[in-house]
Amino acid sequence: MSNTEQNQDSISLVCDFIAHNLDQEMSLESLSEVAGFSKYHFHRLFQARMGLSLYEFVQLSRLKRASYKLAFHPQDRIIDIALEAGFERPEAFSKAFKRRFGQSPSGFR
Repeated sequence: MSNTEQNQDSISLVCDFIAHNLDQEMSLESLSEVAGFSKYHFHRLFQARMGLSLYEFVQLSRLKRASYKLAFHPQDRIIDIALEAGFERPEAFSKAFKRRFGQSPSGFR
């Protein structure tokens, strides 16, 4: 297996880990361990491969899950969805959601 293939496999492994652990606290250090690289090397590889920083990717993954819940779980309150997505304040969630999807959470719903 070439270095490039190994790097791609490691990044895919981390993306899967993130998708299955969105409720967990994730750090560069812990995710670089999943990938098996130093945090500095992993950060460069991840950003080059994904086109997003690790933080942006985790936030986007959480916002995607939140958008699903907004659309298909109308009984869930927006504030609860925001907290589940890792935002401490509903305003921060609304701002990040609008920046990413072009509309407010309530408008999306």
